[in-house]
Amino acid sequence: MRSDARPWTDGVLDTRSLIAAAAGLPEQLAAAAGAVSLRSAQPVGHDPDALVVVGIGPDAAPGEMLAAAGVSELTVPVVVTSGPRLPGFVTRQTLVIALAGAAAAPETVAAARDALGRGASLVAIAPPGDLAELASANEATVHLLVDGAGGRTALGSVLGALLATCETWGLWHGATGAARCAAGALAARRDALLAPDGGIARSVARRIGGTFASVHGAAGVGAVAARRWADQIAMSAKAPAFAGEEPGRSVAAVAGFGQHGDVTRQVFTLVELRTDGEGEIAAARFAAVQELAREAVAGIVEVQAVGPDPLAQLLDLVLVGDFVAIQLAAAVGLDPGPVPAVDEVSRAVASGRPRDADPTNESTRSRLATGGP
Repeated sequence: MRSDARPWTDGVLDTRSLIAAAAGLPEQLAAAAGAVSLRSAQPVGHDPDALVVVGIGPDAAPGEMLAAAGVSELTVPVVVTSGPRLPGFVTRQTLVIALAGAAAAPETVAAARDALGRGASLVAIAPPGDLAELASANEATVHLLVDGAGGRTALGSVLGALLATCETWGLWHGATGAARCAAGALAARRDALLAPDGGIARSVARRIGGTFASVHGAAGVGAVAARRWADQIAMSAKAPAFAGEEPGRSVAAVAGFGQHGDVTRQVFTLVELRTDGEGEIAAARFAAVQELAREAVAGIVEVQAVGPDPLAQLLDLVLVGDFVAIQLAAAVGLDPGPVPAVDEVSRAVASGRPRDADPTNESTRSRLATGGP
């Protein structure tokens, strides 16, 4: 690298330091996993018969990542839910972990209250606020996050604490070790993504360009990563993005191109997230989808995960996707941090009334995109 090469981040609009937050994922993950494992007392009483993880939007992602990456390691079934009511099987034998990277959604607080009402064991991973106060008042375990961290920017802290909690409760032996291993692998990928040429994230973002990304991966790790990509592209670049998983993706999505290929080839880019553990059947499906979709999409992009195990490969794809979303925003001069549309929905929910903004109105569309008055 030339000594006069400038970081690609120079001059990029980023008022909420989303680039720094994405780049800090390895350190955030390792620090949270270590801190929780050191300060958590061993739970007393029964062993859980199931784990329910509660979170809304980005707050649900760590639970989905846990379930996908730990499928061969976790000793109990894991269910991730976003509603205010818990599944009917939740009893005193169940462990419920409520997640909030920022202010907890009312649904998450309601679900935590439901858990307490059923006598389930509750752990809250959240900043100071309603969720932490509810758990503390009922003598449940609380792992406090730094106040003010956004849901998207707190991924490493929430996931690290979640992994350590599972190890503390005996649900995934070696979970914190897996977190440290993943953090080490992520550091190398992060450095490449911050290089002046932007690494793979810039090349993928350029290929997506102004089209809509249709991102998919194999069931489990790949599919969870695909959902994170779609969410991040939508929130950072304020552009529609879609996620799906194999085998379902090869059944429905390709069929949908059949009648409108002349349109879809102008507006869709197919992004396939590949992992070492996807298996031969999934690999064959990816190949078939590429062959069938080639004439119906603007382009096809493959991203291969790197890392020694499923958790590391999942987070590798997550990190690349976060930077792809930031690069897409930077390419059109958008600030990736603020998400005005989500803020408006949150305010409407908090006020107890529907939004009075008309989304078809030009001034409303401008406000949702830019955050302007």
